[in-house]
Amino acid sequence: MMFLLAGGLITGIVCLEASKRMIKKRSDEQMKSLFLIGAPSYIIWALCFGLVFAFVGTLHESMINQIYYLLVFSLCACISAVDLATRKIPNIILLLLMGIGIVMCFLGDGSLPIVKRLVGMFAASVVFMIPSYMKINVGNGDIKLATVIGFMLGVSGFLQAMIIMALGMLIYTAFLYISKTGTIRSMAPMGPYISLGFIISLLYPMI
Repeated sequence: MMFLLAGGLITGIVCLEASKRMIKKRSDEQMKSLFLIGAPSYIIWALCFGLVFAFVGTLHESMINQIYYLLVFSLCACISAVDLATRKIPNIILLLLMGIGIVMCFLGDGSLPIVKRLVGMFAASVVFMIPSYMKINVGNGDIKLATVIGFMLGVSGFLQAMIIMALGMLIYTAFLYISKTGTIRSMAPMGPYISLGFIISLLYPMI
C-alpha cells in the first residue's frame, strides 16, 4: 500500500509537468488555474494520484489489471487538464490509450473479445459523429477519445460511460444556472466528463 501511495505521489507530479508542457505547446495564454500553477498544483496532483493509486491497490484485481487502471487514470488526468486549458486533446495520449487497449486484449483478465471491441469502437465513432451532421459542434479530439473508449470498453461499457458523462455535464449546467455564471449555451470541454465516465465504467461496469 505504501509503495502504491509513494508511486502515486511521484506519478502525479510527473503527469502535472507533462500536462503543462502539452498545454504550452497548444496555447500561448498563461496558465491561471490553481490546478496547474504554483506549489498548490503539485500538492493537489500528488495527493489525488496518491489516493487513487492506494485505492486501486485495495481492489481484488490482478497486478496487470491494477497497472492498467493506473495507466488509464494517469492518461485521463492529463487529457482533462490539457482539454480544460486548451480545448484540445493531444493525439499522443489517445495513441497511448489505444496501445494500452490493444495490449490488454492479450494480457487482461476477462478481457473483451476483439470483435466486441471493434463493434464498440464503430458504435462510439458513429454516436459522436451524428451531432456534426446536425450542425452541433463536437471537437475532433472528443470523437477520437470516444472511439478509443468504445474500443476499450465495448458497446455496453461505452454506453455506461456516456450516461455518466451526461450526468456530469448536467450537474455542471445546473451549477451554472444556480450560480448565475452561465447557461446551457456555455461551452465546456467534454474531455474531463468523457474521462470521468470512462474511468468509472472501467472500474465498475454495471451495464
